[in-house]
Amino acid sequence: LFDDLPKKNVVTWTSLMSGYIQSSEPMVAIRVFSEMLEDGTYPTNYTLGVVLHACTLLLSVKLGEQLHGFIVKYQVEDDTSIGNALSCLYSKCRSLDSAVKAFSRTGDKNVISWTTAISACGDNGDSVMGLSLFTEMLYDGIEPNEYTFTSVLKVCCFMQAMGVGAQVHSLSIKLGYQNNI
Repeated sequence: LFDDLPKKNVVTWTSLMSGYIQSSEPMVAIRVFSEMLEDGTYPTNYTLGVVLHACTLLLSVKLGEQLHGFIVKYQVEDDTSIGNALSCLYSKCRSLDSAVKAFSRTGDKNVISWTTAISACGDNGDSVMGLSLFTEMLYDGIEPNEYTFTSVLKVCCFMQAMGVGAQVHSLSIKLGYQNNI
């Protein structure tokens, strides 16, 4: 069906990539991205996020770094969704420094940005940095969600910081998440 389209645009290419990812074929999605570029179609930030997700599923830091170079070249590294996807990719590939750098370069950090960075710290063994980021997030006025609280409580468990964990749990109850955590 895709091959029969008279004119392909970024939406059709991105839809095809998303379909391959949904079908657990991230490598095919990467190949489609290459074909799209060869066809002269410029990706949107959403498209880049889809391809970064494929790299994450493949745990391919090498492909991710190549795509990151493309992202830097086209000056979209500070986009929130791109920064979140980069941070997630590097975290899953066990590169905490790169995950934190991607987070720090993100322009308008939202609760997803902060939660991704906190989770990256927990998943990669730097619980102190995770708690520090949580504190900074609160200081910046970003309200945590249930995913944030889950990540922070996980960090507290790793640190065996039960007192801090109790405070975080109290805050989650205060904000109405008592049934979600």
